[in-house]
Parts: sequence; C-alpha cells; structure tokens
Amino acid sequence: MEMLEPAHRENIHKTWISVLVTMKDYEGISSRDYAAWLNNIHPESFDNHTAVLQVPNIFAEQWIRGHYAHHIQHALREVTGISNIAYHINEKLPENGFLPDLSIIGIVQEHQPEEKESSYSQKSPKPPEPAYKTDSQLTIDTFVKAEHNRLAYAAAEELISSRRPQFQTLYLFSEEHGSGLTHLLSATTNATEGSIYITAEDFLATWQNALQGTYGEKTHKTGRFRDQFRTTSLLAVDDLENIRGVNTSQELTQTVESIVRSQGRVLVASHRTLDELSAKIPPKLTNILRRGMVAEIKQPDLDSRISVLKELTERLGYIPNQGMIIQIAKSELTIPGMIGSLHNVNLYTKEHSLGLVPNEEQTKQILKGEIPKGSKPLLTPPIIGEAVAEAVDQHLNIFFHQILLLRNV
Repeated sequence: MEMLEPAHRENIHKTWISVLVTMKDYEGISSRDYAAWLNNIHPESFDNHTAVLQVPNIFAEQWIRGHYAHHIQHALREVTGISNIAYHINEKLPENGFLPDLSIIGIVQEHQPEEKESSYSQKSPKPPEPAYKTDSQLTIDTFVKAEHNRLAYAAAEELISSRRPQFQTLYLFSEEHGSGLTHLLSATTNATEGSIYITAEDFLATWQNALQGTYGEKTHKTGRFRDQFRTTSLLAVDDLENIRGVNTSQELTQTVESIVRSQGRVLVASHRTLDELSAKIPPKLTNILRRGMVAEIKQPDLDSRISVLKELTERLGYIPNQGMIIQIAKSELTIPGMIGSLHNVNLYTKEHSLGLVPNEEQTKQILKGEIPKGSKPLLTPPIIGEAVAEAVDQHLNIFFHQILLLRNV
C-alpha cells in the first residue's frame, strides 16, 4: 500500500470521522452497531470518485455490505459527494478499531451486563458433562478451506479466536450434506473451554427426559438441564431442521437468549435457510440468529473440489497426480465421498501397482471397479524433482522415467 503524507492521512481521518458523525443520526444505527461493525472500518482513500475502505476480514465485508452499505453510501455522498465504495481486506488493522474511544464523536457505548451466577446453581453446583462428545481430530486446522467455504470458515475462526467477537451468534447453512458443517461446529467446541456440542435431536431428547417424573423430580432435572446449557460459554447446535415440538423450540430459544445475554456465543448449523425454518422455530429465535452472522457453505465448483483434493493429498502423504485428482473431482460425490475415493485409489495403487500413481483414465476405471483385482496396469510414474531426473538422464544417457516404467514389466 502507498504510504501517505501525514497531512493527507490526517485529512482522510477527519473526513471519515465526519462520515461517522453523520451516520449517528440515521434511524436503525445504534451504539452497538458502531462498536461491533462501523468502528472496524478504516478509510484508505477518497480519490477518483471512489471511497476505498479497509475491513479486517471477509465476513466483516459481507456483513457491512449487507447491513450498512446504504447508510455509508448516503453519508459519504452527503460529506464528500462520493457515492462509489470499494472494500479492501486488511487483516492487520488495529483490534481496538478506528477510534479507540467512540465518545469523541458522541457515541456512548452500552455497558454489558455483568455475568450472574445461575439461579439453578444451588440445585446443581457442578453441571453434568454433556453426553455428546465431538471428534477431537476435528479442529480449525484440519478443516480444508476453499472458495466455497471461506466465509463460513472465517466466521467460525472469529467466533473462537477473538476475546470480543464482532457477533455472538453464527448461523451456518448448506444445501449439501457432507459440506463440513459438523466439522466446523466440532472445531469450535473443541477449541473453546466449557462449550457444548449437541444435535437438535439430542437437545430434544435431553429436554424431554428432564420433563419426566414427579413434580419434584422434574423441577430438579429441568434445573440441572438449564444450569448446564444456559451457562455454557459456547453452545453449538447441529441439524436445527430436526428440532420438533413447540415446548422444545421455546426452551431452545430461551437457552440461546440466556447465553447471548450473558455474553456467551452460539453456533447453529442446518441444511435449511432461516427463511425455510421460519415455520418450524419461534420468530424470536429467528430474529436472534439474524442479528448475528449468517454464512452459507456453498456447493463447491470444480476448482474448489480440485483445491480440496490437492490439499488432502498433501496432508495424507499421497503421491500427487493431476489426472487422478481431476477425475475424482469430476465425480458427483460429496466432499466425504471424494475423500473416500482418494483413499480407495491410493490403497488399490499400493496393492497392485508397486506404489506408482494412476492417471485420469485409470483412476476412472478403478473407481468403477473395472480393473480386475490382482492386475498390474501400466501406470504413470510418480512426480519427482525435475532437477534430479535431469541429472540422472544426462549421467546414464537414459530417460529416468523409463527406469520407473520397467519396474512394472
């Protein structure tokens, strides 16, 4: 980025403060909006009829575009005459925002309520351990990123990595099963102490169990249930579309509301959009989730599928081959299905091909089961360092790849 002269930088600073002051009187913008989102915008330049604004990450850009773009555009036009906006992502922006103290522009930040001890703590001093355990190997680091899931990944990472995240609720959805929703939910709970991962069906079963028994037993069990779920630091609910029953939906709504009120975090995943779930969950829960971050894991295109397979091949220590990767990527399999195919091709290759790598056509045959078991098809050699191959070729006056192919004769 071009270094600005101090005077120029100061003018940009003052101009953006004027824009923030102008937006202060707009309907629908609160002090919370300033603290969570608007104060994380840093002006880069106001040139050539375009305002270039820096934001810390991709989901901040998406959220600001979706919720505040028209306000910002209106204020910019009023202050500078500029109506075009371009956003640049800069992950090194100061964590305390553009203005460390918003009171300079007359914004009084809302004081967050202090966390109170649960009213059920006398009945259940130590909440029981959640019955549902996540796979400890499902972490943020083991999640394979590609263009189709980049926003969801960034949002999940923000939710667990920041002491003061820009949102308290995150709703993830995807039309495709095996898209990585459960992986991200498990990763967030594995990385957060005192968190709970549970499916909507297990939440229903656990709550229904708490309602069984005599009046005294129900009072005690519902108290323990609420003490466990409402005081957690992060609640991750998977497969929300499977929630059933008005009573259970209301309990989940009150649980989410209680966690948010006490500055906890909530992550919910579903294979339905919030609009599609509106008839199944209470309007209050829908509104709470809409106020947070909403991100979709899209169906991966061919480039994303190739990208995922390349990274997995490297992680698993398999010998890479572009033809093999492209053939698997072209299949109509889900991501887990592609991973299974990658394992199958590698296992077949090891057993029948002396460790060499099949090309695209041979991969297609292996996946269809068309190559008889025990056969030794002629395979392409593994990718090796070109400098090594060239040195051997010159020294022995023979193509090094020919030596490798002779192993199959």
